[in-house]
Amino acid sequence: MKLKATNLIQLMIIILAGIGELKGQVGGSTIPTALNCNKYSYDNVNIIRDIPFGMVRNHDNEKEELKLDIYSPETDQIMERKVIVWFHGGGFKPGNDKSQSYIVTLCQAFARKGYLCIAPNYRLRSNPESDMKETLDDAIHDVELSLKWIHQNSKKYHINTKYVIVGGGSAGGILMSNFCFRKNNTCKKFNIKTFINLWGSPDNQTSNSFFGHHLPSTIFIHGTNDTVVPFQNSKSLASSLSKTGVYCELHALQGASHTPIDRMEEIISFISEFLKRP
Repeated sequence: MKLKATNLIQLMIIILAGIGELKGQVGGSTIPTALNCNKYSYDNVNIIRDIPFGMVRNHDNEKEELKLDIYSPETDQIMERKVIVWFHGGGFKPGNDKSQSYIVTLCQAFARKGYLCIAPNYRLRSNPESDMKETLDDAIHDVELSLKWIHQNSKKYHINTKYVIVGGGSAGGILMSNFCFRKNNTCKKFNIKTFINLWGSPDNQTSNSFFGHHLPSTIFIHGTNDTVVPFQNSKSLASSLSKTGVYCELHALQGASHTPIDRMEEIISFISEFLKRP
């Protein structure tokens, strides 16, 4: 996978901004008070944390065990649920992981809406900008490991693997844009039908020649005042996807900056309506 210089610059900006991403641990199964719980179908969420899904070697050539968290509706009687796999942001640098605050909020919210939500980790490095191609290659490999694990464990965790939804915020959105839209993507292999891109569009994906087959329908949600990842990136990518016949929606958060966690009600509402599509 080749990255243009402009994309490397964009990723470096994400890295520098990663320290601003918020990380939060959840001690129970309660939705944050910022969300209106009356809008949800299930009262509580079961959380299983730190399930190993792969062993890799990190940039320091040390063994690293990758882990994921599972969020599911409490007292669940449905044998197969649609799954949303959420990938965190944070500039590909240590300090953020699957417990990032807005990832936890999204997992909680959509589990209460009846989805099974999974939040995996992926390899990070202290100096990712030194080799962004390798950084992305490692992370994409880890994405595939998590998706393989989901398919292999679908019966145990009651996952419907016929329709997989993936999402990512900031660096996680850039990661999943590269995963979903590369020429040799594996979306068909893993039955990825939908991509939720949260303020994470790289700036090199504006030509149809970059796109491969089996592209998922995509929703973009992006603040118009984002100075880390420009809103124009999502606008350009959405336009290019539409020209190839891919269904996509672009929702502009007027006046919002990068990672607008104060707009989570609005963000969840946009995603919910998008996922109701047949």
